[in-house]
Amino acid sequence: MRATIMMLAVALLSGCAAQVDTSATSGDLIIDKQARRNVLVSLHSSEQSEANASWQDLRHSLQSNLDDQAFHSLYRMTHLAERRTIDVPGVMVSVDVTNFRYLSQLRRSLLGPTTGDAWVDAKVAFYDLQSGELLGNRTYRTTSSGWGTFFSNMTERQVQALSAKIIDEIMQADEPPYVAASTRP
Repeated sequence: MRATIMMLAVALLSGCAAQVDTSATSGDLIIDKQARRNVLVSLHSSEQSEANASWQDLRHSLQSNLDDQAFHSLYRMTHLAERRTIDVPGVMVSVDVTNFRYLSQLRRSLLGPTTGDAWVDAKVAFYDLQSGELLGNRTYRTTSSGWGTFFSNMTERQVQALSAKIIDEIMQADEPPYVAASTRP
């Protein structure tokens, strides 16, 4: 009997890792290693997302989590209001939050599974900072199950996972092919 109660308690109180699904991709990114060190981010939202009362909370969370992920990857990150080019090697990341449902961990802990699901839908485009050329794009959706547990990952943890995924895309990008200078006699 005690074992059953303990197993039930562990099942109710444990959470799972936040999941980030990539539903669309334009293929492999090709980014020079030197360009990876300078990352500029432009955050945007759809009218629907901006009308959500929690948009500023989500925006702040995205900015701070992207900063943290970039810092741990030894990248320099700057946030801009809009996408632009500058004469420095780097990557411009345009994040467009198309829709989301923001749930705090506190609310989830107090109300449990009755709070429903939390999720974030985002389209992310990667551009060459100098030329403005599109390097690739991704469509992400974070998910959690409202009926998971009391400590399922809510929006904050999902944003952490999404930020890690965005920075990981830059880290894992392929190098451009080496082109040797022609040697003419």
